[in-house]
Amino acid sequence: MAIGTYGGIVFETSDKCVLTPQSLQRTSGGSWATHKLHGVKPRTEFIAPSLRKVTFKLTLLATLGVQPRALLERLTQIAESRQAYPLVIGGKPLSDNPFRLMNLSESWDRMYNGGELVSATVSVTLEEYV
Repeated sequence: MAIGTYGGIVFETSDKCVLTPQSLQRTSGGSWATHKLHGVKPRTEFIAPSLRKVTFKLTLLATLGVQPRALLERLTQIAESRQAYPLVIGGKPLSDNPFRLMNLSESWDRMYNGGELVSATVSVTLEEYV
């Protein structure tokens, strides 16, 4: 069953593949200005909403139907491109705007003879693109 999608990558749990975001965190906020006035407290002014950020981890296990090296290459391609994609979780986008992949940190946890990558962990940081 599909949990969500990003850039053509399907987060899912099925009898053939398990690829689920873990520790997903979303931050949002606003941009404010403070204006100093003589003899009184400063005045604050709301400028605009801040860009939303999303971070999560993925555990890539060949034993669970994931091709770790191929998925890492796809994520790297997205990170190094000028593309932004919607992040959809549970059938709903996490923003009205797409997200760009800002940072990708990968750990190659287990390799077999010949360099076949069978287990990896990746941390993903996305930022809203307006």
